[in-house]
Amino acid sequence: MYAYRDGGSGEWRAAIVLHNPLYRQVGEVRARVGAALDERAYFIAEQTKHLRSLAPYSQGRRVTENDHCWHVLVAIETTCQQPTSALSIDTLVLDLERVGSAGWEFFLPEQRYPRTRRGWRGQVL
Repeated sequence: MYAYRDGGSGEWRAAIVLHNPLYRQVGEVRARVGAALDERAYFIAEQTKHLRSLAPYSQGRRVTENDHCWHVLVAIETTCQQPTSALSIDTLVLDLERVGSAGWEFFLPEQRYPRTRRGWRGQVL
């Protein structure tokens, strides 16, 4: 599970149940993912191939003064649920490791999403 938490009180979450064909232990997955993330918790969804941004501005809403580019890992858990994606845990871990080793590149939302730039007092430009 991961989330986007803006600088105010907004929070948007997503959960993905992945295939684990190599039967990776949850501790191994947590360790590898944590090592790839900024401060073992933060990542920028737009820089991954497999995680969609949960930020409202990525869905076409206007950028506000509370917005930023970071998402947070909430949990990695085992489950008996059926996968909700064709993606395997190994593919996701490799994706996060690829970006993490290159370095997470901070961006201002209004620069990446110019149609939703924030203006003076928050009006859309």
